[in-house]
Parts: sequence; C-alpha cells; structure tokens
Amino acid sequence: MLQKILIHGLPFLLPFAAYLLYLKFSRRGGEWTRTAWFWLTAIGLVLSILSLIALRLVGEDSIEGEYVPPRVEDGRIVPGHVIPPKPQ
Repeated sequence: MLQKILIHGLPFLLPFAAYLLYLKFSRRGGEWTRTAWFWLTAIGLVLSILSLIALRLVGEDSIEGEYVPPRVEDGRIVPGHVIPPKPQ
C-alpha cells in the first residue's frame, strides 16, 4: 500500500518539495504566494498524469491462461485462480 501511495503521490509532491528547497537555500528568501500554489499544483498534476500514463505503458497487466473466479463448493469458498495455458 505504501508503494502505491509513493508511486502516485510522489510526482505530485515533487514540485512543492523543490520550491521549498529553493526558498530555503536562495539568498533572496521569499514566501509562498497564490501564483506559486497554482503553478506548483498544475505542475504536480501534470507529473502525476504523466507517471500514470508511463506506468500504464510500461506495466505488465496481461494474464496468460484462463481465470477461474471464486466459487462456493460444499459450503466452502474456493478462491479464484488462473489455469496456466497448455503448451503448444
């Protein structure tokens, strides 16, 4: 669960962390403004969307074989499983 939170939340939070570091280490100092919040949120959303697209393109979600859903047999629940494909 933590991995999913980091994968989806980190791209959104990166612009805020970078701006916070910039404010901390810049000689001018500065403060958060409404404009900064808007652009940081917009950049964070774009990064989140791009990461979701990249994960969809790179991730493997195909299952080889036949899926058998869970069912009840003799009063017991038999969990779902995948029957491997027959070798050709």
